Parts: sequence; structure tokens; C-alpha cells
Amino acid sequence: MEATQITKTPRGVFKNQRGISLIEVLLSMVIIATIIGGAISLFGKANDSAQLQTETKNLTAIRGGVKQLYSTSPSYAGLTTAIATNSGIFPETMKRTAGIK
Repeated sequence: MEATQITKTPRGVFKNQRGISLIEVLLSMVIIATIIGGAISLFGKANDSAQLQTETKNLTAIRGGVKQLYSTSPSYAGLTTAIATNSGIFPETMKRTAGIK
């Protein structure tokens, strides 16, 4: 035999209550949606941070390569993308994502 809980409503009428109400379901859905939204937001920030860190490393490598290539020259006159690519200044990760061979 199934047990039912009898509660008294504000108007004084007794009511059999089984399961959960629509409000409880909606509240649960709002809480779950909030948690999922927060997780997506944190993932996006972590991904952006990792991407920024990678690009910072790439730019530091490029700057070091240019300084080394032009260490005997007073300026960077004549530096082109072709010269930088042929001398190996660009990191391999940048060559793959930019399509440089």
C-alpha cells in the first residue's frame, strides 16, 4: 500500500500530495541552468587565458628571433615575412595555424 501525506492548505481544505509540484520542477531547472551557464563561462575564460598565454610565447619567440637575425644591423630595414619565414623565426605552432610552409 502506498503512503500518502495529507497536508492542510491555507484555506483549511485537506489535500493529498504526491510527487513534486510544477514550481519545484521549474526551480530545479533554473538552478541547473545557472550551474551550466557558470561552467560554460568558466570554460570560456580558461580557454581564452590559455590562448593568450600561447600567443604571448609565440610573440616572444618571434621577437627573440628577429633580434638574433638582426643583431649586427642597426635597424630592421628589409625584414619581410619571406625572410622571417625562411630564417625560421616563426614557431611551428604558428606556421600550422597560419598555413605557412
